[in-house]
Amino acid sequence: MEKNGRKEQQFGEIDDNDPETTNFCMFINEVYAVLSDPVQRMIYDEIHGYSLTAINPFLDDSSPKDHVFVDEFSCIGCKNCKNVCPSVFTIEEDFGRARAYSQSGNPESVQDAVNSCPVDCIHWTSAAQLSLLEDEMRRVERVNVALMLSGMGSASMDVFRLAVGLQSPAQHDCLPRQADPCHGPEPPTYFYSSSPNC
Repeated sequence: MEKNGRKEQQFGEIDDNDPETTNFCMFINEVYAVLSDPVQRMIYDEIHGYSLTAINPFLDDSSPKDHVFVDEFSCIGCKNCKNVCPSVFTIEEDFGRARAYSQSGNPESVQDAVNSCPVDCIHWTSAAQLSLLEDEMRRVERVNVALMLSGMGSASMDVFRLAVGLQSPAQHDCLPRQADPCHGPEPPTYFYSSSPNC
């Protein structure tokens, strides 16, 4: 990554004076630091379910639910949460739906915003759950809230169901196959394991 970045800077493709570029470069450097440090990488892999011993965070109640997540598929764009707690919530410009852009707000104000939601699309989650939910939100196509409310949008997605089913390919390959005399090996019905099966 470092070589590619330097090459692009040499050819003048990166504008050093643009704040968005500066923020993006800072983000890339942070990602590089996490992924190149073995300890931080191990923690990252565990949170995202990329290790064989990962436990599905939706089935593990040991982590505190101190992060807030807006299910943008359920959000109707009423702006109640933003009006009650603007330090945590904003309305996303492209689709007109609420989004939590900060996790550092006053918990009482955040709870008031959660309570103000008419469709219950704001949820308290753990850090690991939030990471998986946000990752899933990035993958799924969304439509503008005005189109959704007029019935012209696509069917609503259940981002929680999608995130609960996430599993790394390494885990899938290591899970034992159960033999079925009629149809051969069958994949197991669980997604995460608490111990490696390889």
